[in-house]
Amino acid sequence: MKSPYLWSFSNHYLKGKYVADGKWDPNAVSQQAGAMVILRRLAGAGEIRLMQPPPVPVVVERVPRRPSDEEDVHNPSGMSPGSDELDADSVAPESDFDPLARTYEEPKAVPPGNRVQFATSSKPAAERHWPVLTRSPNRLIVSYETVSGGKLGRPGRRFLAEREGGARFHVGIDLFANHHDEVRACEDGRVTAFYKFYTSGAGEATFCLLIEHDDFVINYGEVKESAPSEYGWRVGSHVRAGQKIARVSSTGMLHFEAYVLGTTRNERWYPSRPRPSSLLNPTRYLLEIAYA
Repeated sequence: MKSPYLWSFSNHYLKGKYVADGKWDPNAVSQQAGAMVILRRLAGAGEIRLMQPPPVPVVVERVPRRPSDEEDVHNPSGMSPGSDELDADSVAPESDFDPLARTYEEPKAVPPGNRVQFATSSKPAAERHWPVLTRSPNRLIVSYETVSGGKLGRPGRRFLAEREGGARFHVGIDLFANHHDEVRACEDGRVTAFYKFYTSGAGEATFCLLIEHDDFVINYGEVKESAPSEYGWRVGSHVRAGQKIARVSSTGMLHFEAYVLGTTRNERWYPSRPRPSSLLNPTRYLLEIAYA
């Protein structure tokens, strides 16, 4: 078998490890990154070089990164506290994100028969900024379903994931982060709204921060109330691409939504009601940044 000491957190390892001296547990899952994965990440960050003797070509092998096992104690919908289903027990065994890959598999348009238009930007992906600065090992993972049926990341974090047993939709994507991580503007834009979103499980009031960019509006959701005073902006202020604008709340994630130009309030969508006309699907937009 492939040793977890070398291959844990990669697509070459699923389970099995020694839990004590001489005691092997075939169902235990290692919580430590294997040495080969660490070397790969160091190489991807430019800290080391992995050499192969010529004339053998260097083959970039996809090494998916496995989500960590922290609990997701949050309400990713903007509804009242405690009303969302947690997805901590439905963690996908691996994510297919590879920082050395240059392409990704296209996201599936959802929902079938009433598809939400993807948010698109005229700015090249390489000139945009990932919206949260974090040390989370899952920091660039976008949870979504591919056109071929692959399911990446965590199901409950996807755009239009079910809430309350299918009674409503999750209209954003929950990005992995840590409490107090800084949020930054993906592109140049103007702050159009800042208001209370909901109270987190820790009792903190979290806020929506809506910024109108050139092509659509982004809701940088579930951020701390202190954002305007800490980062020196107010509603109406212009922000630059990459500018720090807020901090992640005690939800430990950034709730990311997209809307058509002119939107100043976030939307809720219940399958029993018409689709909000202003809603856009941010999945492809985020994937383009992650793989730029």
